[in-house]
Amino acid sequence: DLPTLTFSVDDASGTSIELLAAPTIYQKSSGYTTENDYEILVVVGCRNGSVQFVHTGLYHGAILPNDDKSETRRIKFSKEAGTLFNDGRGVGSGQSCVTSVSLSSQICSSSSGVQMGVGRKDGIVDLYRVAGGDLQTIVRTHRILRHAGPVRAGVFVPSRYNLDAPKSHKQSEPNTTHQGNASTPKPKPQQSSGLFVSGGDDKMIYVHDVHPNRSSTDAALVKAYTGHLSWILRLSASSDGRRIASSSADKTIKIWDLGLSSGNGLVHTFDTGHVDMVWGVDFDCLDTQQHSRDEDGKVDAANGGGVRLASCGDDGMIHIYSTNES
Repeated sequence: DLPTLTFSVDDASGTSIELLAAPTIYQKSSGYTTENDYEILVVVGCRNGSVQFVHTGLYHGAILPNDDKSETRRIKFSKEAGTLFNDGRGVGSGQSCVTSVSLSSQICSSSSGVQMGVGRKDGIVDLYRVAGGDLQTIVRTHRILRHAGPVRAGVFVPSRYNLDAPKSHKQSEPNTTHQGNASTPKPKPQQSSGLFVSGGDDKMIYVHDVHPNRSSTDAALVKAYTGHLSWILRLSASSDGRRIASSSADKTIKIWDLGLSSGNGLVHTFDTGHVDMVWGVDFDCLDTQQHSRDEDGKVDAANGGGVRLASCGDDGMIHIYSTNES
C-alpha cells in the first residue's frame, strides 16, 4: 500500500504547489556522492515571498549493481516528510507574496535542470534555473515587469515545439559536476523552454522569450493577449506548443494560438457551464490507443494528442471539452 503523507508548511500562501523529482546527494561510506536517485519534493510558494522545496521522503530510486553483479533497489532517503530543503532558506525571501509557481518540467535532471517561474502579488514574475545534485544551482535568469496586479498563472512552452522561438539555440549546460560510478540511465534531459506565458488579475496574458541563451536577463515581449473579463487563474500549453488555454474568474476558458500573426490570437471561447470561478484548466496529454507519440516520447498532436481540455472550478465540478477542429 502507498503511504499517506500529511504535513504543513509554515507561511504557505495557499495559492501555489507543484511536485518536482530532483537528484539528491546522499551519504555513502566513501563520502558524499551524487547518484541517479530522485527524491519527490513539494514546491510551495509562501507569503514572505520565498519558494520552499519540501522533502516528502518519497523517491524514484535507481537500480544499482551489487558487488555480485545482481541488482537491487536501495533506499537512501531518511528525510522526514515536511522537512524544509536547504534549512528552509528557499528562494526569493523578502519579496512580495508568491501567487503562482510553474515548472518547465517535473523532472530536474542533473544535466539540464529545470526552469521555474514565480508570480507575485505585486505583479512581478521571477524566472529561475534550478539544477544540480541537491539543487545546488539556483539562479535567477529573468525578471518580468509587465503585470499591474497579482500573477496567478504561468506556463513554459518548450522551444522545439512553439512557432516563435529562435531555431538556432543550443542548449546550455549548468556548471555542475557529477560524481559517483552509478551506471543506470538518467531521466532524459528536458528541452529548455523558449517562451513563458503569464496571466494575472489585470486580465492580461503576456508571452515572453525567455530562452536561457538570451544575452539579456530582460525577457523580450513576444505577444500580449486580451479578452478575459476578470482574473486569469490558470494557463496550460498544448503538447505541440502551438496553443494556450486560459481559465478565468469570468467563468470561461479561452484558447489562444501562438502562431497567429494577425488578430488577437483568440481562436475559441468555452462558456464552460461553471457557475463560479474556473481555477484549473489542462490539456489532455494521455497516451491512449488514439494518441501517438513522436521519437522523443511527446504526444503527437497531429495524430490525436492534446485535443481535450479538463477544467475545475469553485462549484466543485469537473468539465471535459473537445478542442478537435475536425
